[in-house]
Amino acid sequence: MKKLKILAAFAVCFAIAASLMACGNDSAPEGFTSITFWAAVDENTDAYYSELVDTYNNGQGKEDLVYVKYQPRGSDYSSNVGTTLSSSRAPEVMVISDKYFKNYAAQNYFTNIDELLANDALTTKDDSGQAILDLSDIPSRSVDRFRLNVETREAGTGTTLYGIPNGDNPTIIYYNTALFDAAGINMISVLEEDLDEYNRANGTSYMPHGYAEYTVDSAPAQNLKTSKDLNGETVVKVFNDLIPMNWEELRCLSYYFTPAYNSKAGGSTSTYGFLNEWWFSYGWSVGGDCVGYDEAKGQYIFTLGDENPNYLAVNDVTVNGTEYKAGEILLYADRTYVAEQNAQGDFMSSLYELPSQYEAFAEFCALSQTKGVSVDNYGKAGYGISPSPSTLNNQSKVAYFTSGSVAMVCDEYVQANTIAKSTLKSWDVAPLYQYREYVGGSTYTDADGEENLKVIGATYDGQEYTGELATAESGTPLVGYQAASSLSSCYVIPAKAGNHEAAWKFIQYAASAEGQAIVSQGNTQIPNQISYSFSDEFCNRESNLMDNILALSDAATYTDIGDWSYLEDGEWVNDWANVLNTDVRNGAMKLDTFFLQVTTSTNNDLSSSQYKIRITTK
Repeated sequence: MKKLKILAAFAVCFAIAASLMACGNDSAPEGFTSITFWAAVDENTDAYYSELVDTYNNGQGKEDLVYVKYQPRGSDYSSNVGTTLSSSRAPEVMVISDKYFKNYAAQNYFTNIDELLANDALTTKDDSGQAILDLSDIPSRSVDRFRLNVETREAGTGTTLYGIPNGDNPTIIYYNTALFDAAGINMISVLEEDLDEYNRANGTSYMPHGYAEYTVDSAPAQNLKTSKDLNGETVVKVFNDLIPMNWEELRCLSYYFTPAYNSKAGGSTSTYGFLNEWWFSYGWSVGGDCVGYDEAKGQYIFTLGDENPNYLAVNDVTVNGTEYKAGEILLYADRTYVAEQNAQGDFMSSLYELPSQYEAFAEFCALSQTKGVSVDNYGKAGYGISPSPSTLNNQSKVAYFTSGSVAMVCDEYVQANTIAKSTLKSWDVAPLYQYREYVGGSTYTDADGEENLKVIGATYDGQEYTGELATAESGTPLVGYQAASSLSSCYVIPAKAGNHEAAWKFIQYAASAEGQAIVSQGNTQIPNQISYSFSDEFCNRESNLMDNILALSDAATYTDIGDWSYLEDGEWVNDWANVLNTDVRNGAMKLDTFFLQVTTSTNNDLSSSQYKIRITTK
């Protein structure tokens, strides 16, 4: 069961929205360089940023001869600080959201961090002579968010670094453990890479699934409880909250918590199985996205409805001049090249076809559309396992979850604070779903035309279903990427502020494992340095709000920026997102009509002079 934590209330010494004055920060001691630090805070994080500054001023700051004055700002302040950044009134250090970073960086508002990193004389080292900030210990995806070549407008790997990641706020699945328990689901927590060793050590036979069902005779461990499946048959259900479910497992698990499906399984007090308002994990897992760069046009084009197959490299292979390792998925330009070549070429023997971006997006849209009703003109039918925007009745996703109306919800780590303060007392987290194939497929259709999860140990079409992960002849697993979005932030040094070297000294501490350990106590971000975020010290700390913090630490290594952060701003997303989140997800508009309506206007918007950034790593 989840460890329940009671966070002690703390008094704040100022009203964040009303005062910009530092709290408890006296004048700098003689001989010290004084700098000002702005951070976006709320009631969960303010005290810890204050602690961060106090700890620095009373410790490392004395060695650096730097004194920091802390000035808190509202949680979304970085949306409107352009005027400040363009003037000499800018503070020496700021925390900036990745949502606005590219726009400001493109205007030369930030100091080049690479130059500071290259100056060994400015590197803060510990007693053993090691730098306290190890950039290689931070996920490269996180670091690349804050890189940009101002002249070429290229962003990502190989370009100039202007910000240091300040942790990560991953999206994750929150699940109601009481509802799972009532449905007869056994719950375990074993990483996929540890599963074989776990089975050997414990005499068990769990298969690499996020959710699986076994016959009683094939139960993977002793003393597991049994329950009824959707056909009323007795099975052993197992949920592993450290392995991602595939698309079929997510659906079939959701059926147990949706009345239209679960009458033979004993019903449920919930109304829906799952709630998610972001399509990213579906599309990204198979290598798709909502934009792709068109070399001929020299701009991004809208690709959310791209029907070209995605391809998984099952051997090392070169396609269209791009080298791929086995297990990597072709980029947009290269899968387009394959389509233009009519899927002809020697490289095809090293590629495995995955669902298109369109298919992945249709799967997402089907979650909230009425069971059996057509999602598009291809015959994709709705599942009805998720509330549509019209049925949320102005409730937040979290409120729907904490009320027990939905068994699982996808939301950001920061929402754990709200859940912990609710009346829901039994919950935990699990990774988002992933495209994964199993030998023999994952589901079958019963006599009533309903989808059911195949049961490990049962026989289908004369073959026993083993639950083994499918692989190519080369041995490459037939899986997509693990993918999740996150909204993160970084420490920057405004170019027009003074005292850049002193600012860099403080940032090194704030972004170090010690600094991140302090700030992350607010339970809004996973520390940026992998060695610390996976450590026993972090995973077992008393302030954690859930048992399975390891799932969040793992997610922080593979999260990516949301579409709102791709370019200079996210306004172009509104061309289509507003329609998606009303008519489409409410079931009032089919996907075919949706793409006819929004594609041209979105492409026109993306062609404007306003959008010139190109992400080299997407």
